[in-house]
Amino acid sequence: MIRRPAFAPVFLALPLAAALAVAGCTGEPVDNSAYVEDEDLEGFEDELAMDAELTLSGFELRLPVVEGRPGVIYGNILGGSSADEVIGLSVAGARVELHDTLTAEDGTMSMEQQDRVTIEPNGTLTLARGGYHGMVYDIPEEFAAMEMIPVTVSFANAGDRTVDARVDSIAGGAAMDATEAIEAEGTEGVQ
Repeated sequence: MIRRPAFAPVFLALPLAAALAVAGCTGEPVDNSAYVEDEDLEGFEDELAMDAELTLSGFELRLPVVEGRPGVIYGNILGGSSADEVIGLSVAGARVELHDTLTAEDGTMSMEQQDRVTIEPNGTLTLARGGYHGMVYDIPEEFAAMEMIPVTVSFANAGDRTVDARVDSIAGGAAMDATEAIEAEGTEGVQ
């Protein structure tokens, strides 16, 4: 099967639109059956509808500052026309758990593993600091050298969807900035 890019229907529709525009000007009937054949779009409508139902965007894997500690997955999920549930996250070679951040009355925060998180129709689930997020354990060393990594989000109804997540190794930059700041603070006014 030949896979067409998402913009293929636009290119297939352009000759049809041009023919209709000319026909509208001249009043002559136009046979447009040669422009778009049903078999050209066979199965393509299902692919577009499936992709239109859920949108995954802004995904990133933040590597831990301290080796051996878990990393975290953040991102956005825009739900479709019916409710669904996120039932898992996965990254090849690592163990991932879906967590929520809870705040007690005294202001202390804790995390709690979630089996599933509901996305209301046309709702948004944001995986972010202080809320829902994916905790990534046993991260392979080679992730540090990668720019992107596939993350699979599993849904109760829609099945598995995979998105490329940006790998953010905050350890190097953040640690360097903190060290430089401490050194700079300690040397202010010293000549």
